[in-house]
Amino acid sequence: NTSGNYFIAPVAGVYQFNFAAIGAGSGATAVGAGGEVQVLLEKSTDNGGSYSGIINGSYYYMSTGAQTLPNMTFSASVLLAVNDRIRINNNKGYLYVGTTASKYNVTFTGHLIG
Repeated sequence: NTSGNYFIAPVAGVYQFNFAAIGAGSGATAVGAGGEVQVLLEKSTDNGGSYSGIINGSYYYMSTGAQTLPNMTFSASVLLAVNDRIRINNNKGYLYVGTTASKYNVTFTGHLIG
């Protein structure tokens, strides 16, 4: 569902989800000392009323040193019932989104395994 920014399971089964992005600081800058980026894969079993189930995620903390744009990636196999919802939550920090030509794209894919 692109208007609601979530995936609804059309059938019960195990689904494979994959996420990849570049973490960033505010204003598309690099993550500096004390900065953090966190992306979560969350599940709702009550039509989106709450997303209390954290399935997987990626976390980066920059303690000291040079600034960086960290890779934020994860994969998860998730058992879903009909109408369960899955969403990506950029819980902390930012994700860098560039142009198609710059190849810094946020990708989120999923498919039914069985």
